[in-house]
Formats: sequence, C-alpha cells, structure tokens
Amino acid sequence: MNKVSLTGRIANDIDLRKTQQGKSVLDISLAVQRERKGSDGKYPVDFIRVNAWEQRAEFLANYAHKGTMIGVTGRIETGSFTNQNGQKVNTTSIQAESVEILAQPQKEDNSKMAGSRADSGKSVDIGPDELPFY
Repeated sequence: MNKVSLTGRIANDIDLRKTQQGKSVLDISLAVQRERKGSDGKYPVDFIRVNAWEQRAEFLANYAHKGTMIGVTGRIETGSFTNQNGQKVNTTSIQAESVEILAQPQKEDNSKMAGSRADSGKSVDIGPDELPFY
C-alpha cells in the first residue's frame, strides 16, 4: 500500500500552471516539523515536495498561500531525470489525492482582525455559497 498523510505549512509561493492539455498543476514545498527535538533542542523540519493536479491545485491556488497549514493525503512517487551536467537525479514527491486547509498563517499586523466577527469569539453563520468545498 502506498499512502501517506502529512501536515505542514506551505513553504513557497503558489504558482498555478497549465499543462499543454489544459490541466491545472502546482508544486509546493511542504514544511513538516518532526515529532522529536534534535540535539540543538529544536524540532527539525523536512521540506517535502507535493504535486497537486486539477481541482486540488485550483483549490490551493484560490484559498492557500505561503505559510498556510494544510493536511495532505496522497501517494509517494519516485522518478529520475538527467540534469544539464549529464548526471542522473532521483526525485521523490507526494502526489496529493486530498488536501485540506487547517490554518492560515498569523499576521504580524492583527489590527485588521481586531473587533471583526472572526476575532469576537462569537459563532458566525456561514451560508453554503460561502464555503469553497460545499
């Protein structure tokens, strides 16, 4: 079975592209913190390449950005190519089968959020037309 689940923050700007066949695709680097501290007392971070296609790619391009915490479920895919120097380079990436936005990054300037409904601690009614995944 080839199944992987990761939780981490998007470490690069999102660049949605289209293939020659018109399919949406994006590649992100997902910063995933390890569970155990290193010898320096800090949690090491692994940067894992994730590929998303079509609806998943468009969803991330529309609702996520650098710093957004997401959950990804997918499969590991390996490959190789020959670089410009003629050396074989092996690649490993996650092919996203599902993605979920878990948290947006904290902004240094929270003045826009002060007093807003999202910051008031009260429940907010949201209609189905306001949900990107409905």
